[in-house]
Amino acid sequence: MTLKEWMEKEGLNDRQAAEVIGIKNTNPSTNINRYKSFKRIPQKKVMEMIYKATNKKVQPNDFYDLKV
Repeated sequence: MTLKEWMEKEGLNDRQAAEVIGIKNTNPSTNINRYKSFKRIPQKKVMEMIYKATNKKVQPNDFYDLKV
């Protein structure tokens, strides 16, 4: 499941998703937007936070927009 799919399922906007995940840098909404649109891959620490916050539904491989 992608981050975008998880956010839609949970009814969260970028700001709310950042809060649930625990991202507290200067632009958490911008970072969430970049992650969900495959413009940036989260660093290991953030990826672990997303994995835990989504109850393992969004996994590291989900950040690679691979067309298989």
